[in-house]
Amino acid sequence: MIQAPDFSTYIDFDYLSAIRAAIALAKTRIEAIKAQPTHGFAAIEALETCDEELNEVLQVFYNLLGTDSTDRLQELAQETGPISAAFASDISQDEDLFAIIKKLWDTR
Repeated sequence: MIQAPDFSTYIDFDYLSAIRAAIALAKTRIEAIKAQPTHGFAAIEALETCDEELNEVLQVFYNLLGTDSTDRLQELAQETGPISAAFASDISQDEDLFAIIKKLWDTR
């Protein structure tokens, strides 16, 4: 059976630390993708899933922000937005990742 998480357990959760840790994990995974000597389409899948933990933390945070917002959550949103946006920018502007994807696209 699918259940929604108990959001009451996330009220005093340290979102910034969790977001930073999830970004660090995703960056480690991205570096591992780039370090592979050859890149097959598994690289695309690995790239798509490298930030799953970050997505989970952000989903809980923004759902809670939208449904049970507090002044503290509003303040955190001002901090988390730029952090997650910067990470997304880093990925989309990473020339090494672009080269991997382009090579796969060109050989499809």
